[in-house]
Amino acid sequence: MNKDDRITEINRKVVELIRSRYSIDDELGILRTAPSEEATQYNAWVEECRAWGRGEKAKVFDSQMLA
Repeated sequence: MNKDDRITEINRKVVELIRSRYSIDDELGILRTAPSEEATQYNAWVEECRAWGRGEKAKVFDSQMLA
């Protein structure tokens, strides 16, 4: 798998992680009711998922530099 394919896969996994807790309909509803405790929890989860993705992407770029 090349670098671009790996980045695409990581992006897909980030969305999959978010969807494991929140459907699109859930997201839209939460965004309409923000600010709220539910929106705060949603944002924290999304940021956790994105942080994981950023970490995985850093590994891809680090491994490319070592090759």
